[in-house]
Amino acid sequence: MNTPLTPNQLQVSPTDLERAAQIQHNLLPREPLQNEWLDIAAHTAQRDAVGGDIHTFQTLPNGRVRVFVADVAGKGVAAALVATLCQAHLRHLQPEATDPADLLRKLNAAMQGEFSPVRYLTAICAEFDPATGTVTLARAGHELPLYYHPASANLPAGLEKIETEGLGIGLAPPDSFDDMLTQSTLPFPSGTALLFFTDGIVEATNRSGDEFGSEHLEALFAESAATGANADTVNQIILSAVDAFAESAPRHDDRTLVCMLAKA
Repeated sequence: MNTPLTPNQLQVSPTDLERAAQIQHNLLPREPLQNEWLDIAAHTAQRDAVGGDIHTFQTLPNGRVRVFVADVAGKGVAAALVATLCQAHLRHLQPEATDPADLLRKLNAAMQGEFSPVRYLTAICAEFDPATGTVTLARAGHELPLYYHPASANLPAGLEKIETEGLGIGLAPPDSFDDMLTQSTLPFPSGTALLFFTDGIVEATNRSGDEFGSEHLEALFAESAATGANADTVNQIILSAVDAFAESAPRHDDRTLVCMLAKA
């Protein structure tokens, strides 16, 4: 009987690692999504050649746009294998899922038993509906998304963290996972912005060991979204601030940032 290798026993040559990195890179969206209503910009940078952060977006047959971000617990080759497995499942599950919560439920069920609990992943999914001008969100243990809304007749401009319940994928069997999962639908008129990110952004550290922090990220996002900057500019403002804060300190985690804006 063969004994399975642990992640620490995986032996990967530099050439194989380079090929794996290219394959993983090719699985990410190659070009920005073109949409008359939405402006979407995404950035993923792995700590090593390969890693556990992924993002996807696609236009559904009903005209809605679905955005998905996930972060596998752990780093390196083992995390990359789980991330690739997740992407393979997504290709099959996306057309069948009726909404973000349904996609996360289906993904958790599909990945049951395929990796140990220490290799769970957190995920978040949004579905934008141009017909109703809304976005529907569901979250599986992921970082809380940031929602910026411009001033209107009823309320001033402001920033909110959107809290929906959900366990990480792979941490609980379908019955428990499904019972915990909730989703929320929010208005998404012109000037509204949504930010998904992984913990590598807020937990970026400088040489003194200080973290960039969620408050810093929230302030930057609100300020840049309020100026009417496009999604790519918002991302670049945040990423530049993270790099300046880190002061060239070694990166400890993968980083993903996805900004979504409702166009004027």
